[in-house]
Amino acid sequence: MSKIKIFGMGGLNENGKNTYIVEVDDKIFVFDAGLKYANDTMYGIDYIIPDYDYLEKNKNRIVGVFITHAHPESYGGVRDLIKDIKDIKIYATKYAINQMKLDGINEKNLNLITAHKKIVIDKETSVFAINVNHSVPDSVMYVLNTKDGAVVYTGDFIIDPSMMGSYYMDLGKIAYVGKQGVLALLCESSFSENKGHTSPSHHMSSFFKNIIKESGMEKIIVIAGPTAVGKTALSIELAQKFNGEIINGDSMQVYKGLDIGTAKVTREEMAGIMHHLLNIKTVAEGFNVSEFITLAKQKIQEITARGHLPIVVGGTGLYLQ
Repeated sequence: MSKIKIFGMGGLNENGKNTYIVEVDDKIFVFDAGLKYANDTMYGIDYIIPDYDYLEKNKNRIVGVFITHAHPESYGGVRDLIKDIKDIKIYATKYAINQMKLDGINEKNLNLITAHKKIVIDKETSVFAINVNHSVPDSVMYVLNTKDGAVVYTGDFIIDPSMMGSYYMDLGKIAYVGKQGVLALLCESSFSENKGHTSPSHHMSSFFKNIIKESGMEKIIVIAGPTAVGKTALSIELAQKFNGEIINGDSMQVYKGLDIGTAKVTREEMAGIMHHLLNIKTVAEGFNVSEFITLAKQKIQEITARGHLPIVVGGTGLYLQ
């Protein structure tokens, strides 16, 4: 029987910093290496990562880091981890790898994986990725096969059969793994304390569309909430449908260069939609809520004058209040 140890370096009872360790005999498998966003009271701090001392001390035993998807809560700590362990191997799907390249992570550390293709570690151990539904494409869960059974790490996911293509979830493969026998399940638990069914966050779009259609008043849409609930995708969908322009309401995204710790929208994600109050300041210049209110009001007036719909998107409560 193998000696298996499982523990979390982050992500337990918190949103972000997902980093989970599974040790099988002398081998260490790391699942996700995320960051956690600093809140508005943590002045001078961009983001928080786990203490990597344990991994650094045992770096020769690490097989690799297996990233589930391209949200900073799951991959945002990779760049800092590579600073401590320069030759560590990072495994991820194509979309996540491209995101990490954009964030300046060295390509020599990155290893492309394909869902449903086994990664053989030795004659008794392998890693298998399975597609899952999530708000970013190419998201996967991992099955670590050992001689004593499978250790399954789901990462963040939803279940929505209507999502296809690169958002597809292979429920058949997941059911097959379950029938083979699972030794341990490490599963996302957001909203698991709620009774009944929790609708996927991206289903908010129909709610907002109905409000816009039924209201005859001058309108402004505010989309607020924590990271990884689909705010960016929803705002772009609404902007495309209702001729909108997007105003950033995140206190960190106003700064140039702070891309990793803020989940800042990329040029590709913008899809040609006009975005305002992004990358308008350097960190040295500083920015405050009074300046934001002045600029946001100005942009709202300009957008409305063009006959477009202003959409304010962000997670900074003080700005949105």
